[in-house]
Amino acid sequence: MGHGLDIVYPSENKSLAERIIASGGAIVSEYPVGTPVCSQNLIDRNRLQAGLSDAVILIQSDDKKGGSMHAVNIANENHKPAFAVQFDNERANLDKMTQGNVRLIREKRATALTPNKVEDVIRAIEGNE
Repeated sequence: MGHGLDIVYPSENKSLAERIIASGGAIVSEYPVGTPVCSQNLIDRNRLQAGLSDAVILIQSDDKKGGSMHAVNIANENHKPAFAVQFDNERANLDKMTQGNVRLIREKRATALTPNKVEDVIRAIEGNE
């Protein structure tokens, strides 16, 4: 979490947080109880998420400030596999919320993820790539 464990942000994720805990999962934060949400803490949270993950999969992000872009950068820095959903050309060219995907794939900082490449993700996570 990008804040203390005494709050859930955004608040509409409260039932999700409860389900995670009820099913034996964990919610982690490096911040003490009482720490409020701020943008830098959310960026720092992405560092932890990428660090705890076997791979990072970018669903969609703009080219400038998407928090998921930070997670991909951290995966790249730590030599972890990164994937980005590859949208059809028309959508990618028109939708600013896919420009991060386009850029990462073009710069080869993320492998293009298409329906027929899901096995690539599984192999990368298992360490067979």
